[in-house]
Amino acid sequence: MPHVVIIGAGPTGLDLANKLKQKGIRDIIIYDPRAGDYVRPGYLNPDIFEQAEAGLKTSLHFNKKTSHIRDIEKKLYSHAISQHIPIEKKQFVRFPDEEKGIYIAHQNEQHELVEEFVPCEYVFDCTGSKRVLAHDINGKHERDNLAKPFVTSAVSQDVIIKNHLIAYLKIDDNLASKAKSPIPSQTTIFSGKTHLEIAEALEKLRAFGWTELTVPACHHTNFKENKNCFYIECPNNLPPEQKQAWLDTVLSLLTDTTIIQYEHMESKKGRSKPNFNIFTVNPQQLNCFTYHKPGSPHVVILGDAQIEPNFVLGHGIAGSFERIQTLVKGMVIINGKINYYDAEEYNTSVNGAIKTHQKEIINYYQMRKKDFRKGVYDAKIHYEAAITQTTNNVEKAIFIERLEEINARIAYYNALETLEKKIVNGKAQLSQNNCAGVLKELTDAKNAIAQSLGKLTDFEQKEATQILQQLILVFKTAGNQIFQQANYNLAIKAYQEALSLYTINGINKDEERLTLYSNLMLCYRKTGPLDKVLETFKEASFFLDNANDALKKKILFHVIKAIDENLNAPNLDNNKRSEHLSSFASLMKTHGEFIETHLADGLKVELGKLTDKLAEAYSSRLNDDSFTGSQRNIESSLNL
Repeated sequence: MPHVVIIGAGPTGLDLANKLKQKGIRDIIIYDPRAGDYVRPGYLNPDIFEQAEAGLKTSLHFNKKTSHIRDIEKKLYSHAISQHIPIEKKQFVRFPDEEKGIYIAHQNEQHELVEEFVPCEYVFDCTGSKRVLAHDINGKHERDNLAKPFVTSAVSQDVIIKNHLIAYLKIDDNLASKAKSPIPSQTTIFSGKTHLEIAEALEKLRAFGWTELTVPACHHTNFKENKNCFYIECPNNLPPEQKQAWLDTVLSLLTDTTIIQYEHMESKKGRSKPNFNIFTVNPQQLNCFTYHKPGSPHVVILGDAQIEPNFVLGHGIAGSFERIQTLVKGMVIINGKINYYDAEEYNTSVNGAIKTHQKEIINYYQMRKKDFRKGVYDAKIHYEAAITQTTNNVEKAIFIERLEEINARIAYYNALETLEKKIVNGKAQLSQNNCAGVLKELTDAKNAIAQSLGKLTDFEQKEATQILQQLILVFKTAGNQIFQQANYNLAIKAYQEALSLYTINGINKDEERLTLYSNLMLCYRKTGPLDKVLETFKEASFFLDNANDALKKKILFHVIKAIDENLNAPNLDNNKRSEHLSSFASLMKTHGEFIETHLADGLKVELGKLTDKLAEAYSSRLNDDSFTGSQRNIESSLNL
């Protein structure tokens, strides 16, 4: 039986197998339906090939000038075969419930999957973003109502453009070099162009669903004479049938050539290579890389399955090889088997490498985000001038509408800058003397974001909605701080701003909202007006059914205390007195049972006085013809 099973025969799985064999492990097998069929494009940095050779302490005879992902796969595959490591075209199916091993399957001549059980001590997931072992383990936990051990999350929250186009082209090298534009804002693509020409060029891109106001990034590699590989950002919703038109448009803009001559590189006969495809990049990461349940194999997740790369950074395979080296180095091998391996130690030992990988990705997408925003600011100048330069009324209308979007996005960016300056660690930067000013700046920023929402891109709308949700807590915390300074009127403004944000679609947190209502009612008690307390209570009443007892108790407490305090106010006229008692009567009619159960002890004095006053008002009521509405409500409540 194999001691080690590796699922996945890409660079990670093959490098792992070769290094384990080099370390002295005898019984290794690799399973992958595509094993030996390597057609993946993607130019690799020559350093990666040197890293592979250094790790295996042997020459793999790479052609480092023209090597691609498929080339490193082929070389590592050949080396594994030369080391007598079995590699079979079979796929992982599942973990068994009891036995120590895995189920795999292959297709028979009738194209049916035939399963077989493979016992093993260790199984490694080298399947990249598919993470087949992690998903199966999570599925078992989910079926057993247990928490999933593996949790996937995005490495960066700033991935604005996820789709990319890869194109292998036969194109003049000099022309191809003009198309290189990794950071468009730092290039001279539009040098010498009029504002009108620039606006027209940007509109050509927008016609495809491109959301930004700068040209897409284009990464270009020449690997043979007049043979070039292009990676080009493209709209997230670009239909496959438009990829050719997108390629032509982008290359035309970048090279300043109306008609650009090139040919697509065809796959060799009988081979299907993805030489012209759209692919998605949105790096994901796992929370942990190891798993073991008594009676089951040790599971280790490796390579891109741990943390996915960004192809622009060229760190995926290199990082994978480095982390495999760390894994193998920490193992103790005796008699051809893994005698010692510490899962916790491995997770800790690769933490630094993972964090470096994360930081590279986060920094890259932050840079792209800044680049896109700069494009919006630059576009404002171009479109304002283009509106005056165009003689086409249809085009002018398009430019005017685009300028409205640009102004809204700039207002949004400016609001974000304000929030970044005034909020630190989720709290507004308040002091005794600046509360009113800071609160106004936060309010203005909030309003600017809310007003801009309809003109923002999908990414920005999602981001803005999250920010507005976070501002609820910022305003609430600010209100609490201001309340401690006894500035109740300003605290009221802070709580009102927080409550206003609940109108945004998707925010449905009734208990948080009720806490704000409770705080607001306390402020109104401090400032005196009972009508404001009752008005706030009326708004809060819509959510009381979903409140926990403690929160409901607090809100009703404030109402009863406010009514009692106002009834004891000097110079209270009879009409106001009747209105206050009517409010108490209505409160008891609706919430009397809850009040008797939860507040009778804490508000014994207040409830006693209010009940006595209510009875007194009823007994001394005037004749029917002179009853006011409030007095009728009192009688009705007492009769009930």
